[in-house]
This record gives sequence, structure tokens and C-alpha cells, in this order.
Amino acid sequence: MQNLDMKAKKRQIVMLIIFLVSFALLFGRVFYWQIIKGRELSKEASENQTLGRDITPKRGTIYDRNGKELAISVSVNTIWVNPEDVEGEGLSTRQIAEGLSEILEKDADEILEILTK
Repeated sequence: MQNLDMKAKKRQIVMLIIFLVSFALLFGRVFYWQIIKGRELSKEASENQTLGRDITPKRGTIYDRNGKELAISVSVNTIWVNPEDVEGEGLSTRQIAEGLSEILEKDADEILEILTK
């Protein structure tokens, strides 16, 4: 009977050691990812989440059966700005509008109105 109790205690000790080693390995891995690599991974995540814009290719002209153009592709220059992103650089929305007005040769008030919508 004592032999069975000793075997059970040995199994419990072995299981406890396995559990503690597993827990220590898991804790070490979490520590590595959170503390040691945390800033690098946070930076990567931020870069992956930034806004991207796809540029669509130019489509071909569509003709009817008589060769008359039904639909054509027209290239248009566009510009966009997120005032919240630029204001973080220390510029006000008014300064952004004035800078864009010089480049686009448009009225600063008109651009300001568009930016504040």
C-alpha cells in the first residue's frame, strides 16, 4: 500500500515539475514578446495600419459598333489632406489652406472651407 502511495506522490511531483517548467517557458515567451520585442512590434503594427491609397490603372476607351466613343478615361489630378495628421506637425488648418492655395493657385478661403467640412 505504501508502495502505491509513493508512486502516486512521485507522479504528482513529476506533473508539478512539468507544469512549473511549462509555465516558466510560457512566461518567458510572453516576457520576450511584450518587453523585449514590444516596441519593435508596436512600430510594425502602426506601419501596417497606416492609410494607403491604391492608384487604379487607366481603362481603355469603349466604342459602340459604329466606332463612336461611348466612354473614355480621363486623367484628373487629385490632392487630399487629413488636417488632423498635419495639425500634429504644428500647422493649423488655416496654414495648410494658405500653403495649398499657393501651390494650387486657388483661393485660400475656398480651400479652408473644403478642409473644414
